[in-house]
Amino acid sequence: MEEKACWLALHRVGGLGPVKLRKVTDYFGSAARAWEANALELKEVKGLDIRTINNILEAKKKFSPEKELEAIEKLGIQVLTSNDHNYPPNLKEIYASPPVLYLKGNILPEDQKALAIVGSRKATFYGLRITEELSGKLVENGVTVVSGLARGIDTAAHQGALKKNGRTIAVLGCGLNTIYPPENKKLAEQIVENGALISEFPLHTPPEPNNFPMRNRIISGICLGVLVIEAAKKSGSLITADFALEQGREVFAVPGMITNKQSEGTNNLIKQGAKLVQNIEDILEELGWHYQAEVEGTKEDLIDLSKQERIVLEALNSQPKHLDNILRETKLSFSEVFTALTELEISGLVVQLPGKLFVRF
Repeated sequence: MEEKACWLALHRVGGLGPVKLRKVTDYFGSAARAWEANALELKEVKGLDIRTINNILEAKKKFSPEKELEAIEKLGIQVLTSNDHNYPPNLKEIYASPPVLYLKGNILPEDQKALAIVGSRKATFYGLRITEELSGKLVENGVTVVSGLARGIDTAAHQGALKKNGRTIAVLGCGLNTIYPPENKKLAEQIVENGALISEFPLHTPPEPNNFPMRNRIISGICLGVLVIEAAKKSGSLITADFALEQGREVFAVPGMITNKQSEGTNNLIKQGAKLVQNIEDILEELGWHYQAEVEGTKEDLIDLSKQERIVLEALNSQPKHLDNILRETKLSFSEVFTALTELEISGLVVQLPGKLFVRF
């Protein structure tokens, strides 16, 4: 029987987690031999309880490893075991690393230079903007951005990498044929073309709450550091940061406003010793990665702006500002401000938010 198919079969046995699964395969010398073992042989494995043994025996009656592997591969999904050459090397180092990974896309040697970006699902515009900007600069410096495909900061992290044609990896808390959230299906397809989707959960596994802490240990484990951008006091992102510390990874955090609940978690991380991040150099320097200097000149320097456009741009910052306040501060006419804002939006220097609010991007 094929070894990989047997790894797949054992991985699906209830009660046979990463640590126990390795004990079983180590004892028998291979996954195939472990799958073929009888009850008496299984009882000889130290630490394997009778309930798990019965689960293995029941699975052998109901499950066909070869058929399962064939069905998975027909969907364009690869099955990786920790013995495979393209299994993420960083992930092998952690405690209870997943013995089996489902992969769609490709993991390359350069993905060892990876950083995770995680944060709030209910991110502010500030958080989304900073995330996309830092993610883009990371991939420009040869870093693979890893996140969890969730709403908010995760989505912005993947998008920021893709906009710069960089590599990004999404770690899912469900089966690879169950994209969650559903609105990120197109994003997931783009990630497959420029990186990978990975999961330790079998196909058809729904995105249940208990899956995500397990998913988070992979996000941190596959990387050399974790950057948290906006996280409430009790947040899944803080769980990822805890895993990172346990795994010997670096933890970074972007500070936020002290009045914003979405920044309580990140600000606390900084108080506890996380590296405060103000720019990309803070991350690269800490990890000993080379910084590729940017072309001199800001985006607005490279665009020919009118006098009115410069006045309006100078009145804006990263905090949303209402149109009435812009009119009052610039002392320009409504038509001048409206025209300037329109041109600045087209140039990508300003973003309009609901409620006649504008921010500098």
